[in-house]
Amino acid sequence: MITKGMTCKLVLIRVFLSEMLSNLSATDVLIEMSLPNRAGILTPIDGTDEGEQVTMLVMPVMLNS
Repeated sequence: MITKGMTCKLVLIRVFLSEMLSNLSATDVLIEMSLPNRAGILTPIDGTDEGEQVTMLVMPVMLNS
């Protein structure tokens, strides 16, 4: 749990993020996170077919510093 004043590093694992992006034809994506240590949503901004809706879950990893 992250508390006020706590310092930590959050990362997204490159292999997982790369795999998600390689399955999209979008050139731009949006990553939304409600809090830095919570799962986020990755959605393509462009490159989807009409009526197609893609949502991917992005899990950050917390590194203690």
